[in-house]
Amino acid sequence: MKSINRFIPGFLVKRCPKSGRIVKLRFDNIYTKLAFPIVGIFAIIWFLVRVIPKPSRVAYPCQQAAVGIGGGFLLYVISIVTSLSVYQEIRKRINKPVALVFIGSVAMLISLTWVVADSSKVVFVPTLINPEGSNAPMGEAKGIFPGRVVWTHDLMATSWDERNGMWWDDNNTNQSETDKMMSATLQNLTGIKTDKEAWQKLFEYNNKQNGRGKKSYEKGEKIVIKINMNALHLAENVWKNQGYPSPQMLNSLITQLIEVAGVSGEDIIITDPSRFIGDKIIDRIHGNKSPEFAKVIFEGKFVGNLPNCRIAEPDTSALV
Repeated sequence: MKSINRFIPGFLVKRCPKSGRIVKLRFDNIYTKLAFPIVGIFAIIWFLVRVIPKPSRVAYPCQQAAVGIGGGFLLYVISIVTSLSVYQEIRKRINKPVALVFIGSVAMLISLTWVVADSSKVVFVPTLINPEGSNAPMGEAKGIFPGRVVWTHDLMATSWDERNGMWWDDNNTNQSETDKMMSATLQNLTGIKTDKEAWQKLFEYNNKQNGRGKKSYEKGEKIVIKINMNALHLAENVWKNQGYPSPQMLNSLITQLIEVAGVSGEDIIITDPSRFIGDKIIDRIHGNKSPEFAKVIFEGKFVGNLPNCRIAEPDTSALV
């Protein structure tokens, strides 16, 4: 679906500026109105092909979107067919002028509904029932506070106006603010009021859970950070306004590990084994004045000829 997504032109859809995902269809030009039947048919076919073999896929976000688009197209077709049938009956039983008035009224109603929906930016999203039920999390909650998820929101961290530069530029993402966000996230996750003690508690909890006793980080222990570089094509190192990991936020995390938690740079591995890790992230970390940052290792499917960058090798003995 992602590969198809890339080839859908911008005048047909509106995308999220960061992730590049389609968030709605556009109806503000003649091309999208003409393409609506094609997109509707494609959505129906896509839904049937994916859901019939595996019904649980009906809960996937892409299938929910397909239901909304395909369902809207079916309603549109049904309204037209029904209107024409009623038109024929009125023409037979009464007369042609009354039938024309009816079909004209239906056309005006459909047009008015289209205009109102477009002007108010209404997007049809079907309501689906979660098979697990509401508020019924699956699996066993883990963590210092089992199941706790922390969300930190800071309006001062970004200032991109969707026109000037890229969202990940330093002019549009504030490094000092992301540092504050990382600190707040760490403290809220652990319930500790200082970053250093929060890291100690995290390491002690992790080691205890894995049978190594209640101890903090020791030099030589590896910390692997899996990032998501799906938006960067395998053989292309050209960053656009898509959903990459924030270089500033990743830098905040590495700064915490090295300068606060005392982790050696050579013990930190940043990886996406199936993708290319772009220079924007590598330069951000290795460009730090501290020699420990230059020791941080990057592993990907493709890497440039840079220090401490290497190809990710699969572990053939692992189950996953």
